[in-house]
Amino acid sequence: MAKLSGQVAADFARDVVNEMANDKLMKKYSISSLHSLGLLKAQVRKVYNEQNNPQKKTQLTINKTDFLQDLRGGLDNSQLIEKYRLKKERYLQQLFRKLIDRGDLDISEIADRLSVTQSQVREAFKEAEDAIRELD
Repeated sequence: MAKLSGQVAADFARDVVNEMANDKLMKKYSISSLHSLGLLKAQVRKVYNEQNNPQKKTQLTINKTDFLQDLRGGLDNSQLIEKYRLKKERYLQQLFRKLIDRGDLDISEIADRLSVTQSQVREAFKEAEDAIRELD
């Protein structure tokens, strides 16, 4: 497969985004096959979409063992958020829930750290209302 780098790669990307015809791209960048051209265009589109799609979420990788050690070692929520670059309290709560769901953490270990969201409160009230209706 052809490899492009530096300014040539940037020019190629611009031409792909501007929808230059395949034959012109192949001639301009000395690409010998449509297969190679397709692979290069796919790479360009992937990078372009990642950079221009604000809804695309960035996956943060956290070492579970280190996190649990810090949690059990006494770091408070704000320290965990800062250390693991979680940005928002909500992300920490989501991480707690994942660890509980997977059996890596017992809810009793973090009961005082959990916060309840409005949607969870609404869901609890709806479930209670449904249960009352069933009893009637």
